[in-house]
Amino acid sequence: MTIKKYLFALAAIALFLSACSGTKPETASSSLKSKSKTLQSESNPEVMFLYVNATKEKILGNLDNSAGIFAEVIRKDGGNHAAMYELADIYVMQKKFSDALFFARSAASANPKNKWYKELLAEIYEKLRQHNEAANVYSQLVKDYPERGDYYLDWANSLLQANKPDEALKVYDKIDERFGASKDIGLQKQRIYMDMGKPEKAVAEVQKLIDANPRDSQLYGILAEIYQSQKQYDKAMEAYEKLKAIDPDNPYLHLSLADYYRNKGDNEKSFQELKIAFSNHDLELNTKLQILSSYLTLFGINPELQKQALELNEILVAQYPDEAKVYEFNGRFLYLDKKPEEARVSFRMATQLDASGFENWRLLMGLDEEMRDWDALIKDSEEAMVKFPNQPIPYLFNGEAKSFKKKYSEAVVSLKAGLKLVVDDKKTETGLYSLLGDAYHGLGEHINSDESYNNALEIDSNNVTVLNNYAYYLSLRGENLAKADSMSKLSNTIVPDNASYEDTYAWILYKQKKYEDAKLWLEKAMLHGGDKNATILEHMGDVLFQLGRVGEALDFWQKAKAAGDDISSFLDKKIADKKLYE
Repeated sequence: MTIKKYLFALAAIALFLSACSGTKPETASSSLKSKSKTLQSESNPEVMFLYVNATKEKILGNLDNSAGIFAEVIRKDGGNHAAMYELADIYVMQKKFSDALFFARSAASANPKNKWYKELLAEIYEKLRQHNEAANVYSQLVKDYPERGDYYLDWANSLLQANKPDEALKVYDKIDERFGASKDIGLQKQRIYMDMGKPEKAVAEVQKLIDANPRDSQLYGILAEIYQSQKQYDKAMEAYEKLKAIDPDNPYLHLSLADYYRNKGDNEKSFQELKIAFSNHDLELNTKLQILSSYLTLFGINPELQKQALELNEILVAQYPDEAKVYEFNGRFLYLDKKPEEARVSFRMATQLDASGFENWRLLMGLDEEMRDWDALIKDSEEAMVKFPNQPIPYLFNGEAKSFKKKYSEAVVSLKAGLKLVVDDKKTETGLYSLLGDAYHGLGEHINSDESYNNALEIDSNNVTVLNNYAYYLSLRGENLAKADSMSKLSNTIVPDNASYEDTYAWILYKQKKYEDAKLWLEKAMLHGGDKNATILEHMGDVLFQLGRVGEALDFWQKAKAAGDDISSFLDKKIADKKLYE
């Protein structure tokens, strides 16, 4: 047994000795000394043996064994309040509060002057949300130990929990009378009065504190906030003016004034005060970021707020050039302001200042992807893979970028590695399988491609990207067209009016020689933005050629060539020979 555990054992045994004699233990050591003779002459050796064993088991953490032995002590010695206390304490540790209550009550009843028993009893009442009963126990403790300020505070808190604010206020008055007025108690009374809808009494409490300490700037701020809540703006401004005279550089003064002017509807002055607060280095960065975060949900809704958010961002970037969190916020607002390139610069700066923050890497890679900067995405994702080897998302981005760069074998390696890292993340797992299907298709490994798409659909059967790509690649191969038709039709049901999905369904119809139906779907696709897509335009030319409308087909092939380079290798030959090649 360690020294610490030995001392605990002495304390517990002292409690037992006290129980044997019927007197209240004051301390473990005094009880042990004063009751050693009692142990020899009055206590039952068998009960003493059981009690010591129960105490040892409790110290060792064997609570069930200890509880059983303490219960045996009580059966053999029905008045042993020390054992009752210990058993109640064990039940509290086991969160068996109802069982604990019985034995704590019994202990306190057997020895009503023991403060330890009453403290435990009050604690159990609080755990059971029996706040009235807890308050009664604390009131008894205050009566027995009037010098203990903590008992008064616990008493008042229990009364508040019992929804008896008037009685709690009386207890706080007792504290003032016995220990002298204090700021903490005065402010607590002020809060209670405000909750009770008695602002005039709250003002009186704060004014008492101000009279006692007229240089306390916080009190003027609280007073002003009370007046503001009652729309007494003139009195609120008087309090702010006094605060300004005492502490003109206090940033919280300017935050309060920002609220003041906003409540009065003067948004220009409100923002000016907010800027003053933001420019003050004494205002913590976290407070500034909390304020700034409130603009995120409103950005884009209100042009004036959008302008304010960007201006506050500029202040922070100038003020904190080495803070990653500032650049993260700056990047978010720049992105919302439709400035993705500037946002990307900011997120990259955030990763350089704090490479351990994965969220900034994720946002950076997301912007690389959105801007289709595949070279940058390969570089950034590879760096993220090194820094976060257990995160699957960098592998997903890396595989996607390498597929677009036609580095299909490398893409497969990254995507398969990413799949090994996924844990309870169906969205990422589906994305990895989907991209793996694309990469295998690029390699011409159709069995592996189909297996990857099927795996993705097992996880998310309504994933429109997988449904569309799988269906399209089946149509290109002319295989399993019935399945392709079903998947493409579903993708167009889930996301209607999407030119890419409509083009896929048109091409499946084309492969099934349903040329008129294919033409109708291609017309839909062109209505939804496909009229500038080279692939869709070339497909329309192919359909028209099959319908015998060669002149119109030639026009669409030429439009496809002018639209871009996402065209088939046969397009120039089609135009030159005015003939369909597949």
